[in-house]
Amino acid sequence: MTVYIDQYPKWIVADKPKWIGGGHLFGTDLAELHLFANSIGLKHEWFQGQGHIWPHYDLTASKRTKAIHFGAIPVQTGEIPEGVIRQMPKPEKISIDHDALDQVWQGHVHWRIHEADDLSLNYVPGEGDNPRVMLIGEAPGAQEDLKRRPFVGDSGLVLRELMTIAGLFTGFTPHFGEANCWLTNVVKFRPPGNRIPTMVEIMNVRHLLLEEWKAVGKPFIIVPVGGVALTAIFGRKISILKVAGKPSYHKSNYDNRLQNMTVYPMIHPSYGLRGGKQIQDLIEHDWEQLGHKVNRSSHER
Repeated sequence: MTVYIDQYPKWIVADKPKWIGGGHLFGTDLAELHLFANSIGLKHEWFQGQGHIWPHYDLTASKRTKAIHFGAIPVQTGEIPEGVIRQMPKPEKISIDHDALDQVWQGHVHWRIHEADDLSLNYVPGEGDNPRVMLIGEAPGAQEDLKRRPFVGDSGLVLRELMTIAGLFTGFTPHFGEANCWLTNVVKFRPPGNRIPTMVEIMNVRHLLLEEWKAVGKPFIIVPVGGVALTAIFGRKISILKVAGKPSYHKSNYDNRLQNMTVYPMIHPSYGLRGGKQIQDLIEHDWEQLGHKVNRSSHER
């Protein structure tokens, strides 16, 4: 029997990282996990079993130190070694409110007609099935504008391959399969010449992104892809390169119903296409870690 311990992620409080606890204790045998926990003085109510993919104990910082002293192996948060106890209760199907999505569409169309008449006329809606993750890009490109689907251009197809790494497709056909997350953009109409959406455009449609999030079942994990999407979530510019691949819990100034959602920023695939193998390897690693996060969070809402 082997016991592992990870570390809680950082909680962003007033833009400063703060460790919020000691970690999770998990192992390869449930009975022996309980014995180990008892030997270091863990309370039984700290055990998280029913409804969790990875049965574990929640630890304080002091208990984490003691667990390591008694032989628990430290791992990175989201790293699940082979053989660890895994249970997969079937999650309930997440319903999408299509009437509410129609309201989002009307809001975007009204904004396009009255405030953004230089954008394309083609509305590119979000898409997905049973969404446990909301993945947000910046705006449609030429292929997206033509096909009226998000992420079907060159960068979009790379993104879909990365989503496969994270397990965000129901099958193994990222070009044609159904995403089990919600794919959308901040701006739903193609800007002329594929220019980046302006700060004014981003801020004018932020509220519609919130309404879209509500309509698709309020996914617990939000993945802004690139700086525009990150700006739309936080309401101000933040360097995507500084925070990419680093999940944080964020008390949003959108709405108190978004408190403690997980924001998992990602580098835009177009940057990876230009950045060479080192950047591409980093991006792939970040998507692998997102997959671990999705697996561990699906039943912990």
